Amino acid sequence: MLDFEAGEVRFRYEDYAHADRKRVLTPTAREFVRRRLLHVMPTGLVRIRHSGILSNRRRHEDLALCRRLLADAPSTEAATLETVKASEMRRGPSSRRVGD
Repeated sequence: MLDFEAGEVRFRYEDYAHADRKRVLTPTAREFVRRRLLHVMPTGLVRIRHSGILSNRRRHEDLALCRRLLADAPSTEAATLETVKASEMRRGPSSRRVGD
């Protein structure tokens, strides 16, 4: 944050759409807080894009390893369905999000 004056907040950000240019944005204080709260995860949810097998740093290597391990593992369709059902029962239907 650069400045807060007259109900407006000035902050600097990198515009990835335009060659990583550094720009300054001046939204109202209310809009600034709204945008900031978009990054706060609800209790019980974990942001997975920054960690785990889908993190950007090692995604290709980890997915290749998962595919290799899955190809070696003997599995049946029935066992897979049971695993999915058990997983959904533990999570519960309310933890499912649209688009995931």
